Amino acid sequence: MAANGEADTATPAKQQMKWNNVILLTVIHLLALYSLLVVVPRAKLITVLWDLLYGIVGGIGVTAGAHRLWTHRSYKAKLPLRIILAGLYLEAGMNPLFEWVRDHRVHHKFSDTDADPHNASRGLFFSHVGWLMQKKHPQVLRRGREVDMSDILADPVIRFQQK
Repeated sequence: MAANGEADTATPAKQQMKWNNVILLTVIHLLALYSLLVVVPRAKLITVLWDLLYGIVGGIGVTAGAHRLWTHRSYKAKLPLRIILAGLYLEAGMNPLFEWVRDHRVHHKFSDTDADPHNASRGLFFSHVGWLMQKKHPQVLRRGREVDMSDILADPVIRFQQK
């Protein structure tokens, strides 16, 4: 049963693969493995520290920006901080902020249903990375259009990032 009382169908939809994402995610992870085994042991300490810092900074953009600030409105931020957080989010190399926020709001509203973009009932792999490799389930698209995003559309930082 969905959060609004309507039953979401549990019929599995045949979802098309996003082969560009499959290839990209596979190559990125193979390069990361290669880097850990071959490059990092030979790299200068400053390079390894830079890589770690870059990852942490991108993570702050996702967690403090996209997740806490824009998705959940856990705190208020003035324009300069919103610009910085959007920039840090971009370092993580994810979808546009608008899409991230919408998908995460849908995820919370319709957890573990077909409307959940990373439905955990479809398995551990799907909920963590598999959902990025397939086109969205029709229920995700439908429910995504219903989620209130007016606050996000009103934010000039996100509108700029969309362009």
